[in-house]
Amino acid sequence: MRKIAQSSVRFVAEDGDMLIVTYTNRGEPYREGIQLSLEVDGGQYGGHLFLEDREAKQLRDLLNAVYPN
Repeated sequence: MRKIAQSSVRFVAEDGDMLIVTYTNRGEPYREGIQLSLEVDGGQYGGHLFLEDREAKQLRDLLNAVYPN
């Protein structure tokens, strides 16, 4: 497992809905990645999406291209 300083981050929309991005692993077979969860209507979950490590890296590369240092 990776050592990371922060394992999740939350983004709050103007209407109060939240996007929660969390580092996770899925046990056997061992899969690392990030889970994106949408929380709507004061705590109800609107869905989850798991991005495997390689997919998370593709997202990182896209964000780095759009928002370079």
